[in-house]
Amino acid sequence: MSMPFNFKQPAGRSRVERRFCLMLVILALSLLSTFVLLQSLNITWGSGIVRPKGKANEPIDFEYFPDDGRRSKEGDEKSRPEGFMLDDSKGRWNNMPKGLFISKLRQQQAKLIRMNYHAMMYPMDKPIFPFDEAQSLRRNVVANVCTSLEVNAYGAKPPIPGHLLVDDNHHLIFCQIRKVASITWRQVLEEAANTPSSHKIKRLITYTKAERDYRLKHYTKIMFVREPILRIVSGWYDKFVRTNDRDQLNYLTRFGCDIARRSGKNMSDFKLCRRDELNDDDGELSGPDLFSRLKEARRLRISFDEFARYLINGPVAIKNDMHWETYHSRCQPCQVDYDFIGHYETIANDAHEIMRRVGLSKDVFPFPSSRSNSEDIAREVLSALDPLLLMRLSELYHLDYQLFGYNLRKLQEWLDQDLDATLFNKNY
Repeated sequence: MSMPFNFKQPAGRSRVERRFCLMLVILALSLLSTFVLLQSLNITWGSGIVRPKGKANEPIDFEYFPDDGRRSKEGDEKSRPEGFMLDDSKGRWNNMPKGLFISKLRQQQAKLIRMNYHAMMYPMDKPIFPFDEAQSLRRNVVANVCTSLEVNAYGAKPPIPGHLLVDDNHHLIFCQIRKVASITWRQVLEEAANTPSSHKIKRLITYTKAERDYRLKHYTKIMFVREPILRIVSGWYDKFVRTNDRDQLNYLTRFGCDIARRSGKNMSDFKLCRRDELNDDDGELSGPDLFSRLKEARRLRISFDEFARYLINGPVAIKNDMHWETYHSRCQPCQVDYDFIGHYETIANDAHEIMRRVGLSKDVFPFPSSRSNSEDIAREVLSALDPLLLMRLSELYHLDYQLFGYNLRKLQEWLDQDLDATLFNKNY
């Protein structure tokens, strides 16, 4: 006769305890797998910044930088984003949650790019954002990109540009960028200075270090930018196509001959480009001599394609020329805290408001309020340009695109724009 089986609860953990232990094991395995995945993606997080491992000395892509409030005044609680911590030693926002980090960066980037290219597509419209909002957005973008560079910086910082223009009467500092209404701004500043012509405005380098530091800290600082590629086209046309005076002739002898030679043109017929002519002491040309050389210079016919290739592969001298020098190199916006950043795309509104706020006359030298002729020229030459060459050209100004909210894809949309349709279609 079989004995009945007596089941007894084994000694040890209860069912609830065993289930709890199993959940802990599963949780630990999940955390471990997540860690392994992040390691495989080669991503690290720190100080509110996402950056690839092994690239500590490379600039972080702007798309991974939100509005960190770097320009906020110390103690200004209204400007502090909710939930952010202010680092008093650096004046920046740290410990940004990842979700908010990504969300703010996308909104900021899209907003600034939309503002710039809307103004290009519809120049007769009013700016889509009020002046103060536009200024805040522009300055914050510059601050964020500069912060990314500072995080990864090594070595000495570049010096403050000595060519900055100073108006002591109105306590102004202006960074003059060629092909961005620079001549008009120079006239405005000289008129405003209202002093003898030899002392109307000064360059920052003419002051002592203590005087420079004081002015950089207390004066109102202004700079203007425009779409980088369109500025290059404008500079090329002005210096290599028009050839109406001695200034253009100098550019053709300095760079044009070398560009034509590298492009495979037969230079034997160009007296202008002979070595003995280039090395000769060129005194002041006038009358028939100047006319003869200008006539010969026009025969060089430097195309924008040839100029773009030379700008990419040519000597450093062409890249450092003030007509094509990058904005960040010429004005050093990461070293100089500009109070106003104007854009050529909205120059009529920006210049009017800036001049009103700093006490300059706004009636003597009016700024353009619609499309310039250089934009028509740009459409023609850029539409015929090899897309790969256009991309390589834009890489020279990569940091300018990040700092000031420009975008190569949007530029292409502008080039493909139906000009007649823009008069009726406002859905941008």
